[in-house]
Amino acid sequence: MEKICMVREARYSVAKSKLDDLQSKGLITINESDQYSDGCHYTWANAILTNDGKKYLVRDVNTEYEVKTCEIAFGQITGVQMNEQFKVATADYTLQRINFTPFADSSSNQDITRHANFSLYDDGWRIQGRQ
Repeated sequence: MEKICMVREARYSVAKSKLDDLQSKGLITINESDQYSDGCHYTWANAILTNDGKKYLVRDVNTEYEVKTCEIAFGQITGVQMNEQFKVATADYTLQRINFTPFADSSSNQDITRHANFSLYDDGWRIQGRQ
């Protein structure tokens, strides 16, 4: 499961189109309020998940939503490097994002590259760490 922050922008005007899109899909409702202070106009927005949006809710902590954007699946092994002297190996592999939800960003469909380290023991290979 992958985490996203729906609003990563410092300015609401930049994030507004994404929020409007989610609202038009019936996933959130947006409550806006305006404030004038020290010669500046501020717009505050609270996004609230609808019942349809709650279908993708992973966690709600202090009114900050963590929603499911997609699933992560194993892609393929892209390479293996072995060091026979030290009985270790590194495997490079990919992960794929699949089953996108309406909360997914359309630009997030690239494969994820990772690698894992293995050590050879008397009973076989054991994974040492993943990145």
